[in-house]
Amino acid sequence: NTILGVGMLSLPWAISTVGLGLGMTMLLGASVLAGIALHFLARLSLTITGGAQGPADISFYGVCMEVAPSARYIVDGAIAVKCFGVATSYLQVIGQLSASLVTQVARACPPLVAILASAGLTDGAGGDMADVPERLRRSLVMLAVLLIAPVVFHKRITKTSSQNLVAICAWLYIAALVIGYSVGVLPLPADEERLLSRATPWRISPPPAMDKWVVASTLPIFIFSFTCHQNLFAIATELTGRTVARLDVILVGAVSTGAALYCAAGVGGYFRFGG
Repeated sequence: NTILGVGMLSLPWAISTVGLGLGMTMLLGASVLAGIALHFLARLSLTITGGAQGPADISFYGVCMEVAPSARYIVDGAIAVKCFGVATSYLQVIGQLSASLVTQVARACPPLVAILASAGLTDGAGGDMADVPERLRRSLVMLAVLLIAPVVFHKRITKTSSQNLVAICAWLYIAALVIGYSVGVLPLPADEERLLSRATPWRISPPPAMDKWVVASTLPIFIFSFTCHQNLFAIATELTGRTVARLDVILVGAVSTGAALYCAAGVGGYFRFGG
């Protein structure tokens, strides 16, 4: 679940920036490197426990205490900052998309505009909904924080299985939408069709204007599309019959599924919308 993320929405643009050939190489290369790193973490988790089964407390802190005690706080701090940054980016996306959705619904439903105006969630006089109100966006972000807060206090990943299932279904739905539009099953609005007529056709080779700085700025999108390493130790802790082989099956299945969805959404979106 943590592999799939907002990177799916930006992959078509990233592939269009570097070309189909290099884009797919970077995407699949990132998935392979992520799988290798996860395998090393899986071996570390079994080394820490000595191959013992049953309850265990496998963490980056515990690994550092074994191999580099002086760096334990640095590693934990780096992971905390990284997770905080990812969580912040997700809240930004939630605020933008949810506020835009509520605004579009309100424009078609005048009673909702009145409700939002009475709650002070609209900008301008008379509850103007011409633009997405900043107050509404901030309120929806705070609502998302309140809804998510009870879930994040669970100490075990298995306690969040229902929430993870909902998230996976949501990303499958997004991937299906991108694929549906790319193959022409779902029609685009007329104004979008006019924009497509002026779009640059897709190409396998890199664009002529591409340089090393463009590649460097695009590479993080492919790398962060497979960010999930912080959860490996938690999975190893809760896994019954803990072995490297079983962990490898889990990580290969997760990375392969994520790569397949990314390829379908990224390549399909690029074919449909071009550069």
